Amino acid sequence: MSCKKTLQLLGAALPLPAPSASFLSSACYDGLTSSTAHKRLVPNIIMVSNPQRQGSHSGPEAFQALVERRLVKHAPVAKALRSAAPSVVEGIISLAYIQVAKWEADSLCSKDYIAAWRELLKNPAAAAAVLEERSSRAAALRQNSPFVATVRKFQSLAHAA
Repeated sequence: MSCKKTLQLLGAALPLPAPSASFLSSACYDGLTSSTAHKRLVPNIIMVSNPQRQGSHSGPEAFQALVERRLVKHAPVAKALRSAAPSVVEGIISLAYIQVAKWEADSLCSKDYIAAWRELLKNPAAAAAVLEERSSRAAALRQNSPFVATVRKFQSLAHAA
């Protein structure tokens, strides 16, 4: 299934949950990072320039807010992985595999993240669980999420609604 077709299916086939204010206020995905210097899954802090968040670029509160934004952004993806039609789930997983392959081919991400996501993508329910889990490992995996295309699609659908 093509990426374009998968994104069309996502838009047509999934009922979106009522988006929260924090989901709608974030206009861009926090992004992917490369952390090849570390051999462990450790979250890196990325701060996006946004006038609404001025003064909140340091400290544990800022980090926790970033973790929470990623958790909220991935919630619709987790729901889709659990309850969407099999063809939609297959499309979401296919897009994620494409992203992981790009990370590996272009050395864009730690091999640890690549290995972890490849294993999780074998089981959509396990991937969904990590997208909703509140552990430090899950937070690190969401930071380097192969579901960026799907997250962005859900955001654009929410903004269009």
